[in-house]
Amino acid sequence: MNNLPRQQLHFWGLVGSAGLLCTAGLAVVGFGYATQWPQTLWHVCREGVKNLWGHAPVSWQLVILILLIVVLLRGVWSFGRQVWQTQRFARGFLAQQSQPPSRLKRLLTAHRLTPAHIVYLNLSTVHVFCLGLWRPRVWLTSGLVTTLTDPELNAVLAHEAHHLRQRDPLRLVMGRAIASAFFFLPLMGALARRAELGCELAADSAAIAFLGDDLPLLCALQKLLALPAGQIPRAATITAFNITEARLRRLLYPAAAGHNERRRWSQWPVNFGVLLILTLFGYLAVQPIMGHPPIDACTIEEAMQPLQSQLPLNEWPFSAAAKRP
Repeated sequence: MNNLPRQQLHFWGLVGSAGLLCTAGLAVVGFGYATQWPQTLWHVCREGVKNLWGHAPVSWQLVILILLIVVLLRGVWSFGRQVWQTQRFARGFLAQQSQPPSRLKRLLTAHRLTPAHIVYLNLSTVHVFCLGLWRPRVWLTSGLVTTLTDPELNAVLAHEAHHLRQRDPLRLVMGRAIASAFFFLPLMGALARRAELGCELAADSAAIAFLGDDLPLLCALQKLLALPAGQIPRAATITAFNITEARLRRLLYPAAAGHNERRRWSQWPVNFGVLLILTLFGYLAVQPIMGHPPIDACTIEEAMQPLQSQLPLNEWPFSAAAKRP
């Protein structure tokens, strides 16, 4: 259980980083709307649209605004795609739903679970996962129940019950959507992967703490490792009880697991470079536009001032000399 705060820190670090970047971008664009853009539009009113792209700060503000729109669209698209794929995945299994056996009902009580918290599937294949964004439930098959002993099944139920109470499927959807939105920043993808692994490690820790021993969990993993793995769509957001190298390393070699994780942050130069570029964009976007006249009413006479300074007196529009026959 000592790893639980650290594992949650990855998820909240991901959410906080995404919020900070979006807030900074909106602040830069908002600054432009409040100061730079009105002044630029006034300048365009006087000297023509051709001069719009000559003002670098406004151009950088447009770049940041476009980047924010791309981030928002990719995040919404990823979130919606995951929800749709998850619902489609669930509908494919619901036809096999049946009443759980008495043995399973007896084991649920120790985990403060009721039959309403689970979906029992009459399938010979071995599956167990937590599914549901707003109302998560533990889905498991008859093949799993018959394969595992009571201690092993207790370890699996404790693992998935932790996912259910922490609403980990919703966290996974958010983490993957944020990573997809900030595709240009490897740091966000690394945090999303760390958060996803952290959910599994935290659930493992909860199962070990519940039983007071890690042997039932390891035995359950060993049995599942010997069985053919079922195909689960990547876009379907579920906390599948699958075997990963990182989980086995953490359970078998906890002292070496931390060093192996730190090696995965080797992309920090790329992250630093991207953040430096974004900071430079923001700095250029908030620079004042030099040489602009004060904002005033846009009149025809003022708009003609640059032209009048270049024409002879008798060719000035609206002048007395120009009106003489």
